[in-house]
Amino acid sequence: MKKEGERRERMSDNSPLYCPWHCKCFLEISDLSTKTINPVTHSTLTNCISEIKSWLKLNYLQLNCNKTEIILIGPKSLTNANSSLTLSIDGTPVSSSSHLQNLGIIFDQTLSYEHHIKHITKNAFYHLRNIARLRPSLTPQSAEILIHAFVTSRLDYCNSLLYGSPAKLLNRLQYIQNSAARVLTHTSSCDHITPVLRDLHWLPSPNASTSSSSP
Repeated sequence: MKKEGERRERMSDNSPLYCPWHCKCFLEISDLSTKTINPVTHSTLTNCISEIKSWLKLNYLQLNCNKTEIILIGPKSLTNANSSLTLSIDGTPVSSSSHLQNLGIIFDQTLSYEHHIKHITKNAFYHLRNIARLRPSLTPQSAEILIHAFVTSRLDYCNSLLYGSPAKLLNRLQYIQNSAARVLTHTSSCDHITPVLRDLHWLPSPNASTSSSSP
């Protein structure tokens, strides 16, 4: 892979392969007007993945071509011009995706993380509704443990990636935190939530994203 000029991270499950634009031997734009990628791109990346597959085979591992995904990250003008980007890995066609998941984070082509925040919102409210049904039977301590385990932990995980995201996206996360605090403290939707968050020592979600150190 070094001879192809690529960089990858080794993990037991997901093995992302990063192909930077500044890599002269890899990504070159063949037409500045259309911003299409040079055909060398396809052969370089295909060869690199083939070498990875050969190495895995020698180490008694297997690359699942059916689960291999690629994503092109960059300006919309670039991604739109190359939306039909497809690679062939041992005869298996792999098309470019608009977004994909890696280590629990959903990446999109513009790194806006909008799909990731939608996913967090959906899952967090699913668990929060279940906790709300059980809340009358739970002590405050038990309710807080469940909320941290199933709801706020989703807000904290890798939240530093969301630094600089638009307020309209971060507000969705703040709404989750506000709702969790209301369920925990039996606070009415008509009451201000800021004093409640302060008493719980919970940082507002956007501030937590910029100040906490997440893995």
